[in-house]
Amino acid sequence: MIVEFKLELKDYLKLNYSTARFNMFVLFWIGCMLILRPVLFYFGKYNGYTEFPYDIFFIGLLMIFFMPVSLWFILTKAYKSKNALHEKIVYVFSAENIKVKGETFSSDTEWINIYKVIEYKKWILIYTGKYSYSPILIENFGNNLDEFKNLVKTKNVKTKFKK
Repeated sequence: MIVEFKLELKDYLKLNYSTARFNMFVLFWIGCMLILRPVLFYFGKYNGYTEFPYDIFFIGLLMIFFMPVSLWFILTKAYKSKNALHEKIVYVFSAENIKVKGETFSSDTEWINIYKVIEYKKWILIYTGKYSYSPILIENFGNNLDEFKNLVKTKNVKTKFKK
């Protein structure tokens, strides 16, 4: 089975934001607590401050607004600096291995070296380690998605597929 894929910047950003969603959610709520705590204590009946604690308030604002913006800059820079990310990539899935060929690289990975395969709403992520993965948009599989899922299941790879 052959799947061709080209990762665009907007797809790369969406993928990384969606995989980091839980961490962003936690940072957002910690930032909200850092903003609300001094406001409630300063203006409320628990006035433990003699003047408004701007330092805690601004740290909360930084967590809410600076983190997502800085993540965008970091991801954009990473995408532009790594040629392999924006090349057209051809995946060849066979019973023995996975062959990946780009314009400047190629690799050959046996199924025993695949850590896990996860299906998200729009993505299939093929993990070669605990944190490194190769993303493929589901739409690029066309009618071969079920064939791919069956192939992965026969190789005893950890999977997390949608039903």
